[in-house]
Amino acid sequence: MKKKNAYIIGLLSILFLTLFSIYIDQSILVDIIPSSIAGIVGITLAYIGGNVADNGVKGKFYNENLDGK
Repeated sequence: MKKKNAYIIGLLSILFLTLFSIYIDQSILVDIIPSSIAGIVGITLAYIGGNVADNGVKGKFYNENLDGK
């Protein structure tokens, strides 16, 4: 699975759980919104961190001879 697909699935899961929870019990609206925002921020930071780490590893082990030119 690609990082992009995992991020989209995670984001949609958080949004679905938030909307479903509000639909079931609207009294938790005050509690669920900050938690959902924290979850979205968390998966966004993980996605960006994963890309940075991936690019760092690619840069460290870059071999110009494998470019095929």
